[in-house]
Amino acid sequence: MLAATRPLCRRSFATNTKITNKDWATPVSDILKNAAKSAPASPKAPKRVSKQSYRLFHPDQIITERALTFDTCTRTRPPSRGPAVAPPPSVARAKDIFHQLNLDPRDFSTNPYMLSFFVTEMGKIKGRDQTMLTLKNQRLLGRTIRRAKMMGVIPNLSKY
Repeated sequence: MLAATRPLCRRSFATNTKITNKDWATPVSDILKNAAKSAPASPKAPKRVSKQSYRLFHPDQIITERALTFDTCTRTRPPSRGPAVAPPPSVARAKDIFHQLNLDPRDFSTNPYMLSFFVTEMGKIKGRDQTMLTLKNQRLLGRTIRRAKMMGVIPNLSKY
């Protein structure tokens, strides 16, 4: 309120004329009165302009100066990939080599080269989303790989 009542001695940057009280800021109380008059009878919730999510900080968290910048606080993560989904039966039948050639995966329990395609580097059995096998052949292949590991045909903790 003090700024609106003191004499104005400042000059405008665009022109060299003195600023009058009408050009200068109106008192805050006048602005609020005008806003109250023009406000609708039923208050509505304000519309949210942006859908940016802000980063939350915890009371005992240690943060750096960079963590307080606007870009860091409003940064959104890329959408995460959902869980791996096995192929539908029609796709699995089309891509399953055992189904196409009418072979039984249990016949390959002594063939480490063939089984190595369905095992990760750490010796884990790959899932259906990676092998693209039908449900029946994936179960039979898993049983075959476990049998081959027990027989010592393929190593337990690494790829052949």
